[in-house]
Amino acid sequence: MLVTLFLTQGIRAQDIEITPMIGYALQKDLRFIEGRMEVKDLLNVGANFSFPTSNYKSRFEILIANSFTRARWEESEDYADLITERDYTMMVTYFQVCWTLEGEIQRDFYIFGGPSAGLVNYNISKSDVENMPRFSVGAQTGLKFYFDRILALRIQAHMVLPVFMGSGKHFRGITDEPGVDSYLNVNSTTFPVNLILSAGLVFRIRTR
Repeated sequence: MLVTLFLTQGIRAQDIEITPMIGYALQKDLRFIEGRMEVKDLLNVGANFSFPTSNYKSRFEILIANSFTRARWEESEDYADLITERDYTMMVTYFQVCWTLEGEIQRDFYIFGGPSAGLVNYNISKSDVENMPRFSVGAQTGLKFYFDRILALRIQAHMVLPVFMGSGKHFRGITDEPGVDSYLNVNSTTFPVNLILSAGLVFRIRTR
């Protein structure tokens, strides 16, 4: 759906906005049949790239962000000693493609919002565990205030829902069992909520 919107709106190579951002990521625990991965809420850094479309009220955006956090494994009673290592450092990487509508509240003060889709990648400190990229959907909203033609302040909240399929093999290599069955399972498809709260300075580049 988002790809269709981008193609029909068209991207114009002018008024590109680049926003380095810093903030806080609120991440829901990851629940599996074998137990629960408790993910701590910590610092998030990234950048947002925004391009105008043929519709002056909409923009095409790309968000790339990294959340540097910690995680702790809590096993279910039926799966005692399946994983001996309990504490991990974790990096959660977000790559979201967004379509936003924006409107001017008053002079130089804008509100925006719209849907997004992309990938969320989980990378934990245990070297034997494979990176775990998951398709994600989401939505964002926020405010922009333009100081002048090239500089603005952007504040936003972006909700991202990675998709954990019931048939998927999650965190392959994390258990102490050797072989191809070393992964975690979920009962059914789940969408753990990630909420990225961030702010940054917008640098507007006129390309023509």
